[in-house]
Amino acid sequence: MEPIPVYKKALKAFISNNIGAAAVLTGVLVGNVYQPAPQLNKMPVELTYMNDAALESVDLLSNN
Repeated sequence: MEPIPVYKKALKAFISNNIGAAAVLTGVLVGNVYQPAPQLNKMPVELTYMNDAALESVDLLSNN
């Protein structure tokens, strides 16, 4: 088995480091592109008329 030439070792290290740096840079750029949807402080009309307490009673669900 012949030894690996020095330039191939250096090239391998250079390429692997650049691939890692490119992956980190891509992650940062993709993370900065993301913009959350604007939150509207309006409640739908259907929810204003809903009474959750009257829908189901916890006592009905218990097995006591």
